Amino acid sequence: MGTGKYLILPSMIGRKKKAIFNNIKDRIWRKINHWSGKHLSKAGREILLKFVAQAIPSYCMSTFLLPTTFNDEIQRMMNSFWWGSNRNVGHGIHWLNWEKVSMRKEHGGMGFHHLHSFNLAMLGKQGWKFLTNQDAILTRIFKAKYFPRGDFLGAQLGHNPSYVWRSIHASHVVVKGGLRWCIGNGQDIHVWRDPWLRISANPYVTTPSPPGHENLLVSHLINTDSGTWNHELLSLLFSQILRDCLPSRYQLQQRGVPCIILSAHCNTGLENGWYLFFDCAEAQAIWNASGIWTLISHAINNGNGFKETLSHLLNSLSHENIVKMVVSLWCIWRRRNDKTWSNTTIPPHLAISQAMQKFEEWQHARTKEHPPPTQSSSPGSWTCPQVGFIKGNVDAAIFKEDNKVGFGICLHDATGSLIKAKSGWFYGVSPSHEAEATTLLESIWWVCDQGYTHVILELDSKQVVEDILNSIYYLEYGHTLHRCRSLLNSHPNLLVRFIWRQENHVAHSLARASRYYASSHVFYFIPTCIAPLILNDIS
Repeated sequence: MGTGKYLILPSMIGRKKKAIFNNIKDRIWRKINHWSGKHLSKAGREILLKFVAQAIPSYCMSTFLLPTTFNDEIQRMMNSFWWGSNRNVGHGIHWLNWEKVSMRKEHGGMGFHHLHSFNLAMLGKQGWKFLTNQDAILTRIFKAKYFPRGDFLGAQLGHNPSYVWRSIHASHVVVKGGLRWCIGNGQDIHVWRDPWLRISANPYVTTPSPPGHENLLVSHLINTDSGTWNHELLSLLFSQILRDCLPSRYQLQQRGVPCIILSAHCNTGLENGWYLFFDCAEAQAIWNASGIWTLISHAINNGNGFKETLSHLLNSLSHENIVKMVVSLWCIWRRRNDKTWSNTTIPPHLAISQAMQKFEEWQHARTKEHPPPTQSSSPGSWTCPQVGFIKGNVDAAIFKEDNKVGFGICLHDATGSLIKAKSGWFYGVSPSHEAEATTLLESIWWVCDQGYTHVILELDSKQVVEDILNSIYYLEYGHTLHRCRSLLNSHPNLLVRFIWRQENHVAHSLARASRYYASSHVFYFIPTCIAPLILNDIS
């Protein structure tokens, strides 16, 4: 058993696996024994081990999981050769074991392969092919036998599996640990079960799924028209108040906490989200004091549920009234806590006044903590576009502390005068080149939506300008460039150019200022944060 070979690999695998793969160890030993008689430098030994000795088992490792004791024996041979000098002197002192030597050079090792980990990585490539190449003959054969109603990630080892399948299945943990979906349309990605978040430590959503959304797909979180995230739905699913995560008395009792279930204010109504924020007389007094009860009463009287009603109000009210609504909700919750823990009740008008004052103080504190950007003392030489064209300067700014990426777009005519400008921000921090690419895509969309045809877009990311001419399709960055490329191909008079940072200081300053706005803004006049820079450019 196991003596026959096909393409150098054993055709059958029996119980004595070390004996079957022993020819690999013999080949490595013969190589090392031959090298040991020569006077080699450390660099020479490193090259021979990495490019000859470690390459011998690679082909077999892509199909079979070699026994760990077998790998240990090979590693001991290579370690002896690494620390020895020649056959006459002996094996030398092993100053470090193979576990340390196989670490990456930046971590103090030499970058040699840890054979068992390398073996799992090679087998993981086969598992990856099962996931990404569904039409391959090999995938279809293994799928028919081992995972006919699923994919490789959900496959079980099964009864009496072949040694090849047992080996590939062992790489399950490696594939799962490094797997992350790249977001396209999101139609095949499950929100709660699949790894799709851009967090390397844990790409899975850890928030429990709310009732009725157990089979939610990522495509449901994306606006199909614009390809952007549906922030209203995201807030509905993940915010604390809309997920029934506030510790109201009803929620506490549902989670096994012994407490009174009636309202803290009146001791008559059931203290759930709807009664606490809408039905209670104390809550309605706060809404009346805030001045927006007439705007929300119709939605509340016709609402079908607390989360649905609140989501509808977030989508329908203006930004100013949303601020009032959120402050009122906080005020209602604060008064409930004061009543519960200290048995005190502040009059509604005084409570809402104090709440608005705290909100204004918070805004003022943020303005002092993050002052507007200062103007550049030595701006570069910016040039006007040629007659018949509009020039759009584009830049992105990353705000790690706010988990946002801001953007700024400035459109100028042939005289250098500002036509329009736009600033805004996206949730989530991304690498600088990806933030620039996303900003460029937003700029192209906006320019096309405004009806401009002859436009030159300038940005200070040389990598993005060069990559947009190439076919790069890895992760979100490649997909963003592909969408930019498609829009540019359909608008032949829309050009993209690279400029130096000092020539792009106007868009850069506008992008830095975007964090101080609650949403995207379009300016039909020169914003104060960039006025001196524009005047300097056209002077």
